[in-house]
Amino acid sequence: MNELDRPTTNFVFFLKLQNRMPASYFRLSSWLAKFKITLIPITPRELPGLEGNGKRRIIVVFCPDLNSYKNYLIFRHQYLDFALGAGKFQVVDVGSFGPLKNAHKYNRKKCYNFIQLPVRLEAVVKEVVMMFYSEHSEYGKWPGGRRAKLPGLEN
Repeated sequence: MNELDRPTTNFVFFLKLQNRMPASYFRLSSWLAKFKITLIPITPRELPGLEGNGKRRIIVVFCPDLNSYKNYLIFRHQYLDFALGAGKFQVVDVGSFGPLKNAHKYNRKKCYNFIQLPVRLEAVVKEVVMMFYSEHSEYGKWPGGRRAKLPGLEN
């Protein structure tokens, strides 16, 4: 069975940093729908309760202006830096203000990608789809369990 033909619900979170929904959300949502991925808007207050069940959740963050960037910085210092350090989320940061200070640490864990604005929306969609299907793919996983070990014996 093909990865795209699975009956499961595929979703990615869109971090809503202002009261109004940006126009980029609707375009990104329609592009991701072609790959059978649903884009769900979420506020920073709702995010701490949505940690994954063994799989890392993907968050798309658009910071095109100064107000949204200010809200993003506040949220980063309150919660997101700790969650990225623990590897609970994968963030696609699309903005015009530069990557995080310690982005190299998160890049090694493959949980942070920065895309500089201006950029074509197809590049953002490609990055999100690649992150999603590399994290949620069953291809290449060992089908068996872990090897049993008796307590107290060293190998």
